[in-house]
Amino acid sequence: WNFLLTEEQRLRAARDARRWIVGAMKDLGTVPVLAYAFDDVVAFYPDGAWWIPCVMQHSTGLLEIADRLGVGESFCPVRAMLGAFATGGHFPIPDLLACSVGAVCDDFSAIAQRVEAMGHPILWWEMPQRSAGANGDAVELPTGFIARREQVALVRDELRRIARALERLTGQRLDEARLHAGIARANAVRRVLGRLR
Repeated sequence: WNFLLTEEQRLRAARDARRWIVGAMKDLGTVPVLAYAFDDVVAFYPDGAWWIPCVMQHSTGLLEIADRLGVGESFCPVRAMLGAFATGGHFPIPDLLACSVGAVCDDFSAIAQRVEAMGHPILWWEMPQRSAGANGDAVELPTGFIARREQVALVRDELRRIARALERLTGQRLDEARLHAGIARANAVRRVLGRLR
C-alpha cells in the first residue's frame, strides 16, 4: 500500500527531474513496457485514479467533480479519473496519453473521450478482441494463445504507431536492443511482484 499511496509523489519527483511522463490508459501493460524502453520516461495509469476516492474515503471530491462534468453515478468508479484531470492535483498531466480502444469498457472509453475534450490529446490505439480464425487463418502466439493473422498484424502496426509517438516525444530511437532491454526490465519487475504475492 505504501508503494501505491506514494505514486503521486513519485510522479511529481519525475516531473521535477524533467523526465517524460506517459499516461497509459486501459492497456494492462503494453504501453508502459514500450515507454520504459526509452531513457527518462515514467509511465503510469491515470485510470488508476478510481481508487483515490476509495482510499481517501471520498474526501477528495473527485466523484463530485465528475458529476458536475456530466459523468454521474451511472458510470463506473473510473470516472474519478475525470476529476483528477480537472483538478491536476493527483498526478502531473502526462506528456503523452495513450488509450486503447476496441476490446475495452464502454464507460472507460466515454470517460477518456471527455478527458480529451478537456484539452488533453490522446493517442488512441486499437486493441481487437482476440479470436481464432476459421479457414486456417490462425497463428500461435509466443504465449501459446491463438489469434487471427490479421489481428496480429493490426496490433503490430498499432504498437509501431505508439513507438513512433514515443520516439517523437523523447527524441530517441527505439531499436531492437532498446526494446529488448525495456522488456527485460518489465519482466524483472513482474518477477519481483510475483515473489511478493
